[in-house]
Amino acid sequence: MNTKNTTISFIITLISVIALIASFFLPYASVSDERREILENHPDEIVDETTGMTSLEIADMSIIEYGKVYFQIMTQGKKMDESVTRDDILTATIDVVIIALIVLFTVLLFIFVLIKKPIALMIFSIFDFGLLYLYAYDHKDRGAIGEGRFYDFGYAYYMFYGALIVLFISAIWMLVLKIKNKKAAKISTSEA
Repeated sequence: MNTKNTTISFIITLISVIALIASFFLPYASVSDERREILENHPDEIVDETTGMTSLEIADMSIIEYGKVYFQIMTQGKKMDESVTRDDILTATIDVVIIALIVLFTVLLFIFVLIKKPIALMIFSIFDFGLLYLYAYDHKDRGAIGEGRFYDFGYAYYMFYGALIVLFISAIWMLVLKIKNKKAAKISTSEA
């Protein structure tokens, strides 16, 4: 049994899932440089009446902050602002559900890393990847993020995908090592 490779694959998998968790707190979307200057000149000015967020708060938004905003719109919608439509509330509800599922799958990925379940890691990393893609697509489709708009994707957007790809590859590596170790153990017991 090759415990060195098993340990290395576990450490790489653990680091990638920790990077995935850290991505929740890094900027998922950041304002463009031109707009950042404008926002920094008026840091305490309330920009979004619906949520009461200031210029400084909206400059770099993490996925958790997006979740809080969407949850507030979902639960208080019309009470917050008369301009909030049913479509806005529906969109916020869908985004809250997607973010909650991404968080849930990431927690499950962390647990599966700790208990060394490579097949579950592969399956849930694909689910998480798909949900993140759907979430990003929703933002692009609505014109909220990307392509020279007010927001561009931030560090977390790229870190999510990178961490999930590394996680998936290291899960495959863990599975291969697990199979090899089982075969080696079977051969050593049959020889004894």
